[in-house]
Amino acid sequence: MRIRMLCIVTLGCLSGMACAASVKLMWGKSDSLLQQYPGIPLHQPSLLTPLKSMAGSPYGLRLLTTAPHHARYQILFKGLPVWGYQLIFHQQDNQPVWVTGMNIRGLERTIKTTKGLLSVQQLRKRVLAKAKGSVKWFHHQKVVYLDNQQQAHLAYHMTYYIHTPDHTLHAPQMLVDADTGQVFKAWDAVHREQWGQGLGGNAFPLPYRPGSFQHGDALPGLPSLGKFEVRVKDGRCYVESDSLRVINMANLPLGYEAFPISTEDENTYELTAFSYVCDSSSYYLNYNDANTGPVNYSFSPVNDAMYFATQTLAMYERNYQQRNPLGTDLPLRVYTHLSEMDNAFAIPTVSLDGQLMAHQQIIIGNGHQFLTAPAQTVIAHELSHNFTELHSALVYEGQSGAINEAFSDMAAIALQDYIRQSYPWYWDGLDWTIGREAVLGGAPLRYMDEPGKDGMSIEHAREYTDDLDVHLSSGVYNKAFYRLANKPGWTVQKAFQVMIDANRFYWSPIAYYDFAACGVIQAAHDRQWDTAAVKEAFAEVGVVCPVLPKPDALGLKG
Repeated sequence: MRIRMLCIVTLGCLSGMACAASVKLMWGKSDSLLQQYPGIPLHQPSLLTPLKSMAGSPYGLRLLTTAPHHARYQILFKGLPVWGYQLIFHQQDNQPVWVTGMNIRGLERTIKTTKGLLSVQQLRKRVLAKAKGSVKWFHHQKVVYLDNQQQAHLAYHMTYYIHTPDHTLHAPQMLVDADTGQVFKAWDAVHREQWGQGLGGNAFPLPYRPGSFQHGDALPGLPSLGKFEVRVKDGRCYVESDSLRVINMANLPLGYEAFPISTEDENTYELTAFSYVCDSSSYYLNYNDANTGPVNYSFSPVNDAMYFATQTLAMYERNYQQRNPLGTDLPLRVYTHLSEMDNAFAIPTVSLDGQLMAHQQIIIGNGHQFLTAPAQTVIAHELSHNFTELHSALVYEGQSGAINEAFSDMAAIALQDYIRQSYPWYWDGLDWTIGREAVLGGAPLRYMDEPGKDGMSIEHAREYTDDLDVHLSSGVYNKAFYRLANKPGWTVQKAFQVMIDANRFYWSPIAYYDFAACGVIQAAHDRQWDTAAVKEAFAEVGVVCPVLPKPDALGLKG
């Protein structure tokens, strides 16, 4: 586990050990970076100038993304990315630039050459020899990796998709020593879990509302949500928009081996938007997903998928001013009606060497023994993983993975809150459970207010251990979010806003509990909101932003 205070001070060499690199938390004016990164425009009007290392300096920065007043850079050493380490530059008006993130020094003491003893072909052969299943889309990148003792290693970041004999999809990612082939770290990147009208929901009522409802108002006697978007052409309704395309897989038992669906397969098998016969006389009703529904207690996964995915994007845009929250690879493919699949998961855009291999997609199984089709707020959860991938790219393991998972749980609550503004019956504002509407029998997947209620999740940082699944260690940030949203002057919308801001502007791929809390506090300060409430919410779960040298310089008061 990353020691909490690791990045508060610069670490030196320890007696009897190889000289480690030094890691320092950056949060404020950073003239000290000038020597390490000559050419940084700390006092220039624009911070978007490409930053190149001066001759003789092994360090550099590569621009990753920009937003008004913010620019995210990858730290480079001898031209290679230092895995997980980024610096984010911020500037308001013509004020001096300030920096957040974790900076590194001393890599030159260990990394003498960028040529490994083993070739990538040798390492790939070793890695895949242990892979049990069908592998596709193998990708590698040479990087500098710092282990938990801050020892630097030349390594390869390797990724691929594999379908195992038990018909499960995995996306292994690993960091492999370029000299010895040792696997430093490994994890699975698969995240588990308005004309159109028709039935929606499922047969399982919640404590405060029925499980079934309708989209639109054509069916008397059922509670109503809004209509879903379709394109009407030649007497048919196509369930798609500029942002979304819902595809009905006709309850085929394709299994996980079919995913991610490649652009080639999409064209070969003509996987186009689901459509049904419609006109004004039929009220544009989709009755039964072309005889593929109801299925496993869910009335229409197609209707629900289109509605809740659309509402998720609308929530990001209207409540949080996030235009194109899923980026520009649109429309997002939404695959529904997959037989005997007890899962829903999202896959970001897959590109290899600049070539598009698969569009971003979300897969919604029919459920089987555990779930009914998870096509309501679970969609907000899964799509928000793709939002995170576009911004902080939180690594899906350890504490960064816990924060990644918690952010998506927060999005599910935020979507319920957003829908409630127009349809108060849909969420009572008191049920802080996750996934209750999708589980056969109605037992929640997680509890935001009391994560430990499931008997497995943790709700305080002191309970964290490295072997915890990210769904269980997410409880720390889930509870902090619940506490913040319920503090005086705060709401679900405000609490999720500062999480979005932190994800966009302050978190980095290997952010840990304490470091990420600094970003949320800073986000509240940026909006001139009560930072004391944020600090209190985190303190209640044992998370404390390290004391900054000059907090007043950033307005971190209260």
